[in-house]
Amino acid sequence: DADQYKDCFKDVADEWFAPYVCYAKEVEWVKGYEDGNFGPGKPVNKVESVKMIINSQGFGDEVKDCKEDLFEDTDSGEWYGEYLCVALKRGLLEEGLDGEYLPGKDIVRSQVSENIYRAIMVMKLKKEQFKDEYKEMKGDALEAFKAEKDALKAEIDAFKAELDQMK
Repeated sequence: DADQYKDCFKDVADEWFAPYVCYAKEVEWVKGYEDGNFGPGKPVNKVESVKMIINSQGFGDEVKDCKEDLFEDTDSGEWYGEYLCVALKRGLLEEGLDGEYLPGKDIVRSQVSENIYRAIMVMKLKKEQFKDEYKEMKGDALEAFKAEKDALKAEIDAFKAELDQMK
């Protein structure tokens, strides 16, 4: 709602993107900078992207519990440390696995898309971590996933029936 979601940062008023940015702020996907700006025209760096993905894709609750060493060029004590830790543990990152991550480097849309895809697959498949075989969810792998999903649905339906009988 463009009437509701506007004027949420000093530099976000009623532009075409304001409803999206202001909604993202309301649900705590984004925070903005300490000076009260969002920086809508600025490029996004890798750790800013990771924070938005972690928050928007349902992994935000895991952030406070994640304390691990990350990459040679990152600091787990920085503001991004816990977000990067979750992304790494969950297998959401395809880059930086050779020791360096380059946290301040701008990220391109294809990398963000890959990271979002990985996050969605982990959540949809209810897995602990993304694995490369999820990229090829077709054929036998897809059929196995569908069968597992159908079996779980049947269990849930049976449990609901039992609850109804108890009432």
